[in-house]
Amino acid sequence: MTNARHEGGHRMCDVCSSHSANMLNRRVSSSIAEPVPPRHSRYTRHVINLYRVANDQLIGSISPADLQVLIDALEEESSEDRDYYIDAATIDLLAEGGASAAMLNMLRLALGSAEGLDIRWVERT
Repeated sequence: MTNARHEGGHRMCDVCSSHSANMLNRRVSSSIAEPVPPRHSRYTRHVINLYRVANDQLIGSISPADLQVLIDALEEESSEDRDYYIDAATIDLLAEGGASAAMLNMLRLALGSAEGLDIRWVERT
């Protein structure tokens, strides 16, 4: 018999200690043989920031879903175009397109009493 002990405190017999060693070897070799895929935290998400074009002031952040509403509803000059002209009618159009209340309120606040506003978006991860 060996002097190793089970978790409960009693001594392990030779069968138990060899079984434990085999289980440990299997776990180690299987973790080496099969790489673990990267885990994504539930807190990892894409953030899209909206800025005023005129002074590069941050307006706020929107979700990828709201960005898609912007892209679908507004005219882009090219596939790399990331800026838009926003006015009250545009905000109403975005509301009809399914934009979140948070984005609509943020745009209304940024627009204020101005006739229109040029904005651009930047994606961060």
